[in-house]
Amino acid sequence: MDERVFEISLTAAEGRTVFEALAEQPFKHVFELIGNINKQANKAPDLSDKDAPPPTYTVTGKELSLIVHALGGMPFERVHKLIANLNQQIQEQGIGNRE
Repeated sequence: MDERVFEISLTAAEGRTVFEALAEQPFKHVFELIGNINKQANKAPDLSDKDAPPPTYTVTGKELSLIVHALGGMPFERVHKLIANLNQQIQEQGIGNRE
């Protein structure tokens, strides 16, 4: 099991896309992840300030894998930029980092 912890930033539009992708997956595999992200989103600062940085979410490696898998089931043209953004964020955090 992947116990690494990652901080990922998602804009409101990216977050909606992630939720849409997760909603297409079997509920028993994603319900805890959806709850985790939703809980963090509810604590995030107001997104009406367009100059504020996007909120950051803490996810485990296993949860991140579920997100990427779910996004992989969506049309490429809708998710390729989001997947590239997530990949860049992960690379910046160092793949080998452990908590």
